Amino acid sequence: MQYKILQFKSLTSTQDKAKEFAKKGLSNLVIIADSQIKGRGRFKRKWYSDKNGLWISILLKPKDVKNLSYLTFAAAIAVVKSIKRNANLDTNIKWPNDVHYNGKKLCGILTEGIFGKDNYVAIGIGLNVNQSKFPDTLKNSATSLMIIKGKIINIEKLKKSITQEFYKLYTNYYEKNKLN
Repeated sequence: MQYKILQFKSLTSTQDKAKEFAKKGLSNLVIIADSQIKGRGRFKRKWYSDKNGLWISILLKPKDVKNLSYLTFAAAIAVVKSIKRNANLDTNIKWPNDVHYNGKKLCGILTEGIFGKDNYVAIGIGLNVNQSKFPDTLKNSATSLMIIKGKIINIEKLKKSITQEFYKLYTNYYEKNKLN
């Protein structure tokens, strides 16, 4: 499946940008921001998203919008596989939408349906990559790949890996309705 990557220096959030593009009838976009001003997770929780992380939204126009939660799981699998491949680190999925390492949050995933004349879905992935510290309110619950590995991780390789892995799962399973 063909998709286009759009890179921005700063956005309010990649999810907000995905919704703007959906209103214009666009899909199969990977929206990436170096930083987000108003990153958010489930239940509109604020997501700390400075310029050392990976902030992505994937905008799709699926044939069928049933089972959107599977897309969250596909994103989590793509993140876990990509972390293993690029940082040689085993992480785990904390259901329904987080990736953790030793009980600390590395990644959050937010899947939102955009319904109207046409239906879209935006899958937001917030991955802590090269942060060396977090605000006091997060330092006991969040971590980054750099903190864990003690070295800078190549965000470009990680971005490419997550996107390819996600689209492979989406194309081979979700779009072909092979979810069981």
